Amino acid sequence: MNKDFEKKVNAAVARNHWNPPKWVKMADGSYRAAIPTDSWDEFFAVEKVARRLKNVKVETWYASSRYVFEGKVYLYDQKDYEALQAFNRARMAEANAWCLRYHNALVAGYTESEASRIASEAS
Repeated sequence: MNKDFEKKVNAAVARNHWNPPKWVKMADGSYRAAIPTDSWDEFFAVEKVARRLKNVKVETWYASSRYVFEGKVYLYDQKDYEALQAFNRARMAEANAWCLRYHNALVAGYTESEASRIASEAS
């Protein structure tokens, strides 16, 4: 984990009295901070301050109904975020290539299990 990024996030959390972040390890080995929020006001306040942090990518998620709100503000180190996006693009390209091989095998008349085997062998 990038120690400078961790210090930056922890300092922002302490300075603004936010809920403590949960550090989540991503598929490529990098980490992101997930800051939980319990109201719209808290959600927008955390997001507003987080977007001012330098070299930090901010993503948000929320679910709400009439009486309940749950939100999370996700913070990534900018370099880690770009590496994660490249990693995800490569994984998506592999998945798309597998689906295309599977489809072509089905069109060629193979059964579903044979098509799956053929698509997997080509990887």
